Amino acid sequence: MSEQTPQGEGNSGGSGRSSLVLTVAGLVVAVVSALAALIVVPEIRTMLGLSNDPPSSAPAAPPSQAQHSAPLPVGSGTDGTPPATPSPSPSRASGDEIRWSGPLILTYVDLDTVPPTVLSSNDRASVWVNYGSDKNEVYGLRGALFTTNPTVALWETAAKPTREQCTEMISTQGTETLRITSGTRFCARTAGGRTAFVTVKSFDDSREAYKATATVWDAVSPENQ
Repeated sequence: MSEQTPQGEGNSGGSGRSSLVLTVAGLVVAVVSALAALIVVPEIRTMLGLSNDPPSSAPAAPPSQAQHSAPLPVGSGTDGTPPATPSPSPSRASGDEIRWSGPLILTYVDLDTVPPTVLSSNDRASVWVNYGSDKNEVYGLRGALFTTNPTVALWETAAKPTREQCTEMISTQGTETLRITSGTRFCARTAGGRTAFVTVKSFDDSREAYKATATVWDAVSPENQ
């Protein structure tokens, strides 16, 4: 008698092989589908004008703008601040420019000219001295009808005055005449409206007049302009 293979065992082997084939075929299809997606999908996105780059979570940076510094004002310093302006020296402050300074003889003197002029009379004389008496007196500007204007003022402070101080002294303490001697100092106003400071020196016997030094400032008082 021949042996017979059990029918159950043959059927189970055939179904196992069929399942394996189907599994392998499924894997092949999955791999092929994945490869096709990798190749075809980007091409399709490109054709549609879509970006293939993954979206970025960070916001796009704004376009950079060129930085331009504002132009500096004309005449400014390198840091934009105005250049420093030199301060005038005390001797050259506004209105204190000296017109003339030097020695003179106290007779009839016009202090508006440079240098001062000795006149023959008191007409337009800034100051003049009467030597005809035992009182040696200096007079101010000649007024009308034999009068004298109060345009001389005694200066008794040790320090030499400024033009402003001398002008103020004449305005507040001006007089028509002053008695003078060696060392007397006084302020005077000229016919041209200038201010002068005079220091009386020694008496010159040969000229029968006092020597003196004078400083005349250039500024003219507003009423004479």
